[in-house]
Amino acid sequence: MMQLRLTTALLLLTAWALGGDAEVVLVDGTKISNAKLVGGDKNAVQLVVDSKKQTVPTTRLVSIHLGDAPSTPTTQPFHLYLRNGDRLRGTVKGTGDAVTMEGGEFSGFSFPLEEVRAVRIGTLVAGMREKYNEAFLRELKKGRDVVIVQQDAKPFPFAARVLEFNDAAITVRIGQDKRTLERRKVYGFILSGEQTTPPKGQGITRIHLARGGRLTLPMEEITATAIKTPRGVIARTRTVVQGETRTQERHVLAIEFTGGHFAHLGDMVPLDVKTRALFGAGPAPRTHRMVHGNGMQISGRRFAFGVGVAAYTRMEYTLSSRWKSFYVACGIDDEAGPEGNATFRVIGDGKILKEVTRRRGEAAVAFVLDVSGVDRLVLETDPGESYISDFCNWADAKVFGPAR
Repeated sequence: MMQLRLTTALLLLTAWALGGDAEVVLVDGTKISNAKLVGGDKNAVQLVVDSKKQTVPTTRLVSIHLGDAPSTPTTQPFHLYLRNGDRLRGTVKGTGDAVTMEGGEFSGFSFPLEEVRAVRIGTLVAGMREKYNEAFLRELKKGRDVVIVQQDAKPFPFAARVLEFNDAAITVRIGQDKRTLERRKVYGFILSGEQTTPPKGQGITRIHLARGGRLTLPMEEITATAIKTPRGVIARTRTVVQGETRTQERHVLAIEFTGGHFAHLGDMVPLDVKTRALFGAGPAPRTHRMVHGNGMQISGRRFAFGVGVAAYTRMEYTLSSRWKSFYVACGIDDEAGPEGNATFRVIGDGKILKEVTRRRGEAAVAFVLDVSGVDRLVLETDPGESYISDFCNWADAKVFGPAR
């Protein structure tokens, strides 16, 4: 009995020390709010809810939200892109046939070149950054073997396959020839090859990081300070230095448990998108951001996931009767003006399943809908009295199941 009391007291003390409330989403779409994540492994996580310990099997979990998404996006680009869609910001090191991430938030992470889609190495002054970033993203979209060098203050991409990468030099193949390039003159490189699908199953987690990075890999253990994986350790907090001030902020924002029983609508490609503004077409939807690119925030609450749109927008998705339920929190983003308001409408195979109207400053309305047997799901936002400042967030939009 004494041992049990000591264990419970230790868990409560750990929860208090961690600070901040976690929001836990279960596979049936329900939520556990005001929880503290105190530990766990690939089989179960330990929570403290209302001063009581709970153990939740990972097979029942969709996600654990540990903190708010940043309200404004970072200007720092991603440095490492993997073939499975993951991406990271940080210090990139070459170790021959692999790429290693270094820094206070990562320990021991190394990725073979065959798993790498692109690497951004160069550090540029602000005046040149945009030009090089545009060139890099343009080549990334093409997906061919390319090295981008810094030449006469301009990005110069040329066709080459990277064979080895280290701190001093990069070995590339151009045609049938091998060449060695000075690392300091290379801004980045792209490797051709097929995109891969992130693994799913018990113990596989997708870890969402501050400022948009993410990693999909098995989880071995969660502690008060870190997440341990076979690849390395990810710190749950990061040190931010501003002048002489050093502060701690969350590095891990959310952990998703990718057992194949849910999908973010923001990660699904819509079958059709229609937008309309006062004059012509409206802005395109933004994934996991409000429509202008900043972090989603509704009545002071921030969201890490979802789709940001402007009214009027109509998005149609193919569910193919695979999913059982649909969850979303609807609201007007805080960046909207005081006149911002819109009607949110969910339509399944031509039938209106839910319709709500929200104004700026009102809390998000969350609901779960049965979409069993639904082939086409439509999310529609209609402007209120005008098209002005109708910045709408389909926050945390997910489908659950599968239905079969």
